[in-house]
Amino acid sequence: MIEKKLVNMIKNEGGLALKFTSDYFTGVPDRMALMPGGKIYFVELKATGKKQSPIQLEVAKKFEALGFPVRVIDSLEGVRRFVEEISVAGVQLYREPFLEGNCPAGNFSVEVSGGSCVGAGLQMCEVCANYSKDLSNDI
Repeated sequence: MIEKKLVNMIKNEGGLALKFTSDYFTGVPDRMALMPGGKIYFVELKATGKKQSPIQLEVAKKFEALGFPVRVIDSLEGVRRFVEEISVAGVQLYREPFLEGNCPAGNFSVEVSGGSCVGAGLQMCEVCANYSKDLSNDI
């Protein structure tokens, strides 16, 4: 149930939560979360209260040393907090100015005007446009 919730919530944020396995490297995290803007996170899913095995801890250290964050999640609340942390909302897209030509979600295949998304009526990529609908009461 936790894994399915993670997959669906990541998808709703415009990302992918891919099952991650390796035939020749044991201890890899369960999922790889690919988020807009080229961000990659690894997720180890556990039953509530369970801990990583020694080999999983070792692999997580190696991944983090390479600059890839590894999160351990053992509850639905943990999934919610993680997705909130890594979502495009986490970078406050609609409250910060951005440079001309750069989509604040990292989708560089669209053109945007300079300035700020807030109330400016600027063209946004699908990720930003969908997210802005959810913020309409906030802005």
